Amino acid sequence: MINTRFNPSANGGLHLGHVYIALINEALARNSGGGFFVRWDDNNPPYKIWGRERLDAVCAAQREELEWLGFRADAWIQQSRIEEETTAELAALGWVPMAEDDPIHTPELISEPYIPLYPCTPTLTAYKVVMDWQMGVNLLVRGIDLITEYAHYQYYCRMFDLPQPRHVYLPRLGMAGWDISKSHGTHGATIMELRSAGYTPGQIRDMVGKACLRWYVNGWTLENIKPEPRL
Repeated sequence: MINTRFNPSANGGLHLGHVYIALINEALARNSGGGFFVRWDDNNPPYKIWGRERLDAVCAAQREELEWLGFRADAWIQQSRIEEETTAELAALGWVPMAEDDPIHTPELISEPYIPLYPCTPTLTAYKVVMDWQMGVNLLVRGIDLITEYAHYQYYCRMFDLPQPRHVYLPRLGMAGWDISKSHGTHGATIMELRSAGYTPGQIRDMVGKACLRWYVNGWTLENIKPEPRL
């Protein structure tokens, strides 16, 4: 039985890359009889400064988009809402928070096309390790830009003597040399824009599931590096 989680950042609307990762995690969990969880990364310091009202609004908007697309999670969780109990669990495991206002510096370019890497912060990774363990998550399917967190994740699993989920990192979706992400040229690839253009949830799920999308307004084509993940 496979339990997975989709862990979007609480920083705006969803895009096709989000849907791609969520679809794979949902399918793996459902096909195995396991659980599929959505857990928002809303306790990240850059987001916390926005305040509770804005964070809750972003998470609610993302949930509405996911439910419109047909996702039915076994639980919808905001990390900030369970941070206190996770802190207590970390203390019980003997962990002492590190003084680290700066994220660990990582390369900005590892291949062509450009892949922006996630600036991993050990403290946040420690929280994610415990949250995943509490939820029974045993498989993490994520984008390649998050591979920078793998070493810290593995380190904390060993430190806390917790089972390490299997990790799978997928190539990013791209179109005509562009990266499909909010910060790198979405060109109409956000869910909000596709929805406004008349796409139905079934059409979006089907097209992203096949990792190939043709945008009828300007004719670009979205193709993934591989037709399906190798798990």
